[in-house]
Amino acid sequence: MSRLFFVARSRHAPGDTLGAGHFGAGFKRYRYDAQTMGGAQAAWRLASELLVENVRRARFPSLPSRFECSFAFNDEDHALAEMADGTFLHEVRLVNPGASTHVAGFNLMSSYRRFAVDQDFIEMTEAIADAYWSGRDIIVPEVLSLSPLEVVSCLS
Repeated sequence: MSRLFFVARSRHAPGDTLGAGHFGAGFKRYRYDAQTMGGAQAAWRLASELLVENVRRARFPSLPSRFECSFAFNDEDHALAEMADGTFLHEVRLVNPGASTHVAGFNLMSSYRRFAVDQDFIEMTEAIADAYWSGRDIIVPEVLSLSPLEVVSCLS
C-alpha cells in the first residue's frame, strides 16, 4: 500500500503502535448529556454511526467496522487539510498489511453531509452509508483497516 498519514491530538514517536478501534471506543463511552449543545450533537453522531454500522453489517459484512478499525489518509495533502489546531501529522504503516482493509470517502462522513436539516435522517444516513461502504463518491479517500498503525515518522 502507498504511504499512509494519520492525524492525532498527540505527537507520537517512530515505532509507536496506534491500536485499532480508538474511534469506536469513544462512542462506547458516550453518556447522555442534554444540557450542552455538544452533548446533544454527540447523540446524533452516535445515532448516525450506528446506522452506518447497521448498513455495513447487513450489506458489507466482510468490510472492517468503523468501531473497530484504524483510519488513515492515503494522501498527505488531504491529511493536512483535515488537521485542526493542536494536532500532529504522522506517516504510518499497517502493522498487518493482510488485515481487512477498505477505502471509503471521508468526505461522505462530514457533518455537512450527514446532518442536513431538511432531509429524513434515517433514509439520508443509509444512502450515505451505502455509498461509503460501496466505495462510491470518493473525493477524500480514507483507509480503514483492522490492523493497528505503526508510526514511521512525525511530520508536524
